[in-house]
Amino acid sequence: MNKKFLVPVLFVFLFSPVFILQGCKKKIDPGPEYPQLIGKWTGVTSQSQPINIYVDYINSWFTIYQFNFVIYYNSGGSQTISNFNPEGITGINNKFFTLSLGSGIYGPAFLDGTFDVINMTLSGTFRIYNPQDPNDATSGYYSALKSK
Repeated sequence: MNKKFLVPVLFVFLFSPVFILQGCKKKIDPGPEYPQLIGKWTGVTSQSQPINIYVDYINSWFTIYQFNFVIYYNSGGSQTISNFNPEGITGINNKFFTLSLGSGIYGPAFLDGTFDVINMTLSGTFRIYNPQDPNDATSGYYSALKSK
C-alpha cells in the first residue's frame, strides 16, 4: 500500500468510532435555570381574596400545575376559579406565564403573572367572565410571595 494513503486511512480508521459515538451521547437536562420558582406561591388579589399558584419543573419545563382564587363579579355573586393538572396547565416562559380561561365579548379571560427571582415575588393580572352574565368581565391584579 502506498504510504501516501496509509496515513489518511489510519486516521479515518482510528478516529471514526469517536465521531460516531459522539452523536450517540445522551442529552442530559441541565436542570432548571430558576429552581427557586418551584413550589407554592401565595398572595392576595385586588379584591382582597387569597390566590395560590403552584409551580413545578416537569419534562424540562417550568409549569403551573395548580391554581385557585375567589373572584367577586361586578354584577354580584362569587366563584372559586381553580384548576389542577399534575402534567401541567401552562408553561412559564422567561419567568412569565399566561393561563387562558376562555373568552368573551371583551377579549380573552386569563390569569397571567411575572416572577421576580431577585425579590422572590409574583405579580399579575386576571380577567374572568361571569357565567351568568356575559357582559360582566371582572378584572383585577394580584401579588404573591413564595411559601416556605
